[in-house]
Amino acid sequence: MTNSLQQEARRKLASAAIPPNLLAFVAGRPEAAPAEAPPKDLIRILDSHRVDPRRAVYISDNPADFVASTRADLPFRGVLTGIFTLDDFVARNVPATDVYDDVHAAVAATVG
Repeated sequence: MTNSLQQEARRKLASAAIPPNLLAFVAGRPEAAPAEAPPKDLIRILDSHRVDPRRAVYISDNPADFVASTRADLPFRGVLTGIFTLDDFVARNVPATDVYDDVHAAVAATVG
């Protein structure tokens, strides 16, 4: 799940050479949705796809998304592909070990 728009999320995954069959689904932010997803929306998305939150991960280049992810009991992985630095993530209580250079590294570390 990502806060990127759905098409942007798919484009980012393709450009990172992440095969679609590696993921159960890709959920991006709908066009009219607020920039920061409330936890209830994250839970609703998982429920609609019948995915156990323990088998999901929220990946974002915005440390602010850590709050909603945590409140929804979702593991969070930060990526340094936007304007935020590792220090920005750590300042928002994201463990440095959960921040990766890019989406590919975050997915690879998650699916191991």
